[in-house]
This record gives sequence, C-alpha cells and structure tokens, in this order.
Amino acid sequence: MRTIIFGVDGLTFRVLHPLMERGDLPNFRKLQEKGCEAVLESKYPPLTPAAWTSLSTGLKPARHGVYDFWEYEEQRESGSARKAHIQTRRKGGKAIWNILSEYGKQVLVLNVPSTYPPEAVNGIMISGYMTPSSQVHFTYPKSFKEELYRVVPDYQIDLEHDDMFSMTVRGKSDPVIDATLRMTERRIDLTMYLLKEKPWDFCYVVFVGADRLQHPLWDDII
Repeated sequence: MRTIIFGVDGLTFRVLHPLMERGDLPNFRKLQEKGCEAVLESKYPPLTPAAWTSLSTGLKPARHGVYDFWEYEEQRESGSARKAHIQTRRKGGKAIWNILSEYGKQVLVLNVPSTYPPEAVNGIMISGYMTPSSQVHFTYPKSFKEELYRVVPDYQIDLEHDDMFSMTVRGKSDPVIDATLRMTERRIDLTMYLLKEKPWDFCYVVFVGADRLQHPLWDDII
C-alpha cells in the first residue's frame, strides 16, 4: 500500500471551506466527502518549525528539540548576549521517513520545513523551509540536485526575498501572487516527476504558498 502526506502550511478552513462550497476546489471537496476532516491541535509553541517537526515525529518539542526558528548558545557570563543560530533541523527523535527507511520502504520527502541538511533515507529527500539557499546541498542523495534542475530548471525551495516583501515595497499584491504560483507549479512538476519516475511507498510533500500569501494579504482574504 502506498501512502501520501500532502501538507499545506498556513491553510485554514476559514479560507478553504468557502472555496470548496463555490466549486473552486473539487479535489478538496472529494477528500472531505470520502475521508474525514478535523481541526488539529498544534503544539506549543505554535510555530512552523515546532509544529511540522512534531507532525513528522509524533513527538512534543521537548523531545525533538525544535521550539523556534532560532536556537541560542548558552550564556557564557552574566550580562553577555547569547549568540543566535537558525534552527534548521531537529535534535532528537526519529521522523516517519527514518522509521520507514529502516523497514526497507522507499520514501520521497519534499519541502518539509526544518529538514536541512537532508538526511540519508531509503529514497529521496529535498529540504524545505529554513534551507539557507539553493547553493547548498539540499537533496539526498547529493547527486539528485543535478537531476532536479534538469527536470525542473526553475525550481524554488521558497520565495526569493524580493518576492516575499514585494507588497511592502510596491504596495501591490500581483508580484507576490505570481511568484507564489510559479513556485507552487514547479513544486507540482517535481512531485509528479518523482511519483511517476521513482520507486516509492511513502511520499511526504509540503506546499508553503498559502502561508506566503496569508501574511501580506490576510485582511483582503477574510
């Protein structure tokens, strides 16, 4: 049996339900009718790195060690500032892809937040949000990065800085919407390629476009 986890960061039922009711999201409607729907309780703190890592591991932040976007060094002396570093990966516990790999299952892990650097898995992992840039090795195996850009030349891990803050600078929503759509389309292209061309038992893919749009456009959305 094959299994897919399809995650969308920042997508709320307050936005999803009206779109489903007016017929804009027929596939989500099918999932609602043939499956089940519920509001999940997030973990504390309810932040992207902690929440997605808890979902991936089944552990509380106290067990996997991810609480925030940042981690801080121990204070060396009283009154001194603690150095901060970007938190890119959990410190403890096994994720579902580790467990499945140990059982010999083929896994595809795409764009899950806080998965940089990518781990050795029985399959392919492509790091997601919190990856420093596309210049680093963000795939496992490392050699897959070349294949990725051959198949999807304009693939993006996340929006570029200028795209994310285009509304603040220009006061227009079109640039960030267009950039988000391009990023999402390329993620779909890569996902479909992997599902069709690579062996797999388990696929875990996360889309972040909804989150990137809700931050600058929330007042307009609701």
